[in-house]
Amino acid sequence: MREDIKMAKKELKEIKEYSLAKELLDDNKKTNKRMFYIIIVILIMWFITIGYLIYTIRSIDYIDEDSIEIENVSQIDSSHIKIGDDV
Repeated sequence: MREDIKMAKKELKEIKEYSLAKELLDDNKKTNKRMFYIIIVILIMWFITIGYLIYTIRSIDYIDEDSIEIENVSQIDSSHIKIGDDV
């Protein structure tokens, strides 16, 4: 009878230890899964930001100084310009 009680207590102790270890492993598994999803979301946001930056930079129209043409220069009348004025 005492042997059965000792055996039952030993089994109960093993079950408690197993359930504690299982609980810790399950918590660790949940934490790892959350971290994985957070990392994936951050990477997706980073790729979207980089893509938008590249799109914005490519959409800017650059003006070359050589492409600017001044037309009708001969039509400017210099009679309204006084000496000493900033031009």
